[in-house]
Amino acid sequence: MPPDREHRSGLPGWRRTAVALGLSLLGSCQSTCCFGDVCDWSDAAQGPENLATVRIVPEEVWAAPNASFQLQLEGRDAQGRPVPVPAAGVSWSGASGVTATGSGGVGSVSVSPLASTSPVTVTATVAGLTATARVYIATAGDGDRIRLPGNAGLPPSVVVLDANEATCQEDLLYTVAVEAALGRNLTPGCDPPEVAIFSPELGAQVELAAFAAPNVPPWTTSEDVLTRSLPALRKVPVHLRMHVTPSLTTEAEIEIEDVASAIFSQAGAGISFTVDDVVEGGADLTFATASCADTVLLRTKYSVDLMQRRLYVAYVDKLTPEYRGFACERRSSHQGAVVFVTPGRSVTTAAHELGHAMGLNNPLPWWGHTGTFIGTLHGFDVTNLMWTGTDTESPFARYSISTGQAYRMNADAASWLVFSHGLAPKSCPCDPYDDMVCPAVYLAPGVPGPPPGSSPACTLPPP
Repeated sequence: MPPDREHRSGLPGWRRTAVALGLSLLGSCQSTCCFGDVCDWSDAAQGPENLATVRIVPEEVWAAPNASFQLQLEGRDAQGRPVPVPAAGVSWSGASGVTATGSGGVGSVSVSPLASTSPVTVTATVAGLTATARVYIATAGDGDRIRLPGNAGLPPSVVVLDANEATCQEDLLYTVAVEAALGRNLTPGCDPPEVAIFSPELGAQVELAAFAAPNVPPWTTSEDVLTRSLPALRKVPVHLRMHVTPSLTTEAEIEIEDVASAIFSQAGAGISFTVDDVVEGGADLTFATASCADTVLLRTKYSVDLMQRRLYVAYVDKLTPEYRGFACERRSSHQGAVVFVTPGRSVTTAAHELGHAMGLNNPLPWWGHTGTFIGTLHGFDVTNLMWTGTDTESPFARYSISTGQAYRMNADAASWLVFSHGLAPKSCPCDPYDDMVCPAVYLAPGVPGPPPGSSPACTLPPP
């Protein structure tokens, strides 16, 4: 993989909590926190005083009468970089039919028993800046519906319905509080076989044949309702191998169990990581990235056995070439996968490399990156976990995962999660903008499609 050179800016709102907790466990950071040779000056340079714009996430919510849910207020500076919203001074309000109150950047919304035929507005104001979100309330006669009764009081889940046919509507995306009225988008003869749910509080699941018997009958011309329970968070055991001096075991466990888990779970990917065992030894080792296929070398020198169905994270003194992190993903020739991290990493390097292991490893020559030395994929910026290629920003910038990326982690055959958990695999296409088999990589609430003909040239990595 190309080098991981992290970014320096603030991690917005509640997404920063787990990272801040990890830092506090490492000791008092004051205004500067350093990891290896990477430091974060975000508190001094990118505080709330730099706030230039704000937006409510998500900006559209589908709900039902009596529903309750949470919204998030996020901020950017004049250059478009994320900055934290102040804990005090934020005012939340709702138009007729909706009550909105809040504490800092988190707003709690309640919908009245009376439904509305038009979108209802929720507003957040801070430091003279205003953001709005639209709430669509389900009413009788609105057509087909999807219902998530377990989502009450939580941030909305993202639901993707995919017709998976050239003649049908692709990738209908809804941010659902409890219930979404789908209108007449779903018609007989064009039944979406897939329902994918991504919850920022719980888990994620992709049903490749949700409308096949014995689940439910196909959509009819009547008002059909599809009810689903929220999925559970999937815990992925990690086998930690430490080959650096002085020991970084405590920091490594925080970067995996706290930081990576927070990024993957709170972005809706439905994944958390737990360190299953730790082996320390063979310190000050250099790993040549060309040696990923050398299973004997990995087993004897790095205590990594790719013949076992295991996911490893190995901290080594140096990589050749001099990358900060590198992923040896699972291949058809072996069962395991390993990602390497060096002392010169940032706090999000391990999470970034685990993203590669979870299937974000194509197209070539991008290697799953969204912003690199060769360009930027549509819909992404430095906040995305798979961004790389500069060292002038904060490591805290990389906190988001798109719905399209979360889908690949839970459905693509290249994902370690799909392989290790026995999930139904799909072969997502090389073209990151192609939405015929899998949703486009950039798919996320509020992100429009790219200009026609803008797909980058690509090839798939070896199996």
